[in-house]
Amino acid sequence: MKKVIIFASIFIAIILGITAFYINNILNKIQNNNTNIKIEDKTNNNEQNVVKKENNLINIVLFGIDARNLKSPSRSDSIIILSINSETKKIKLISLMRDMFVEIPGKNKNRINAAYAFGGPELAIKTINHNFDLGISKYVTINFYGFEKVIDNIGGVEIDVKKDEIKYINSYMKETQNLFGGEYKEITNEGRQLLNGRQALAYSRIRYVGNADYERTERQRRVLTQIFNKVKSQGTTKKISLINSILPYIETNLSKNEIINLAYLITNLNEYKIEELRIPVDKSFKSERINGMAVLVPDLDVNKNKIHEFIGTVH
Repeated sequence: MKKVIIFASIFIAIILGITAFYINNILNKIQNNNTNIKIEDKTNNNEQNVVKKENNLINIVLFGIDARNLKSPSRSDSIIILSINSETKKIKLISLMRDMFVEIPGKNKNRINAAYAFGGPELAIKTINHNFDLGISKYVTINFYGFEKVIDNIGGVEIDVKKDEIKYINSYMKETQNLFGGEYKEITNEGRQLLNGRQALAYSRIRYVGNADYERTERQRRVLTQIFNKVKSQGTTKKISLINSILPYIETNLSKNEIINLAYLITNLNEYKIEELRIPVDKSFKSERINGMAVLVPDLDVNKNKIHEFIGTVH
């Protein structure tokens, strides 16, 4: 009996060792940025922001950039706050419109998407926290090529393509080909259809059809929701394979333990419900032209409250 126990213990130890080696090997593919982003304290009683204090909340900013190199200066083409509440089992997506005219710490006022070009993810997050009284310190940046890979690895996403969107999808795909190479298949028909990675990326970038950038952020959240729903239906092995395939195309300051915790969450995505919000909300901003730029000037108080209300924190 003792021999059996010893053999079983050795076997378990070997399996755990192999698993740890495999996980560590996967995580080493990430372009990790150990930047410690300081949380700005705006409270009068020297307490940290409520968002930071909620243990059941995970708040991460997702940046999408069009640069081939994640380290190269680039404006953030997409800015989405991902809020995960493990208690309510809700995933919330908050799109921040890139043309919002806000204060960028140390750089005066500008479009919010310029913060990433001026000072990378650190300044971009500081800008978000500064303007919306948030306490976010974590981020994930993915470039266009990585976004394509995610969608291709889950087998595409189903999107209802409108007739007037087709020419822009094809045009953006040609632009992406010039940037990253590879082939692309033109969209020829309207209606609901399965889009591959390059097609879905092009669809997410459209801003000249419908309600300009407002509808563009809707498209981005629509594609993200499709990705979540598609991943939910995958088996655990496939989910791990997906994580493994996309890690080389992201940069993050999440620790290895935090990534492992998120990976565990991904394997249980079917328990979660997705909700969406766009900032600025309707009737809370003015369209103006400042310094030759077409910008959106938000009512920060209204939009701060909307974000905190949506995430589920007291503000």
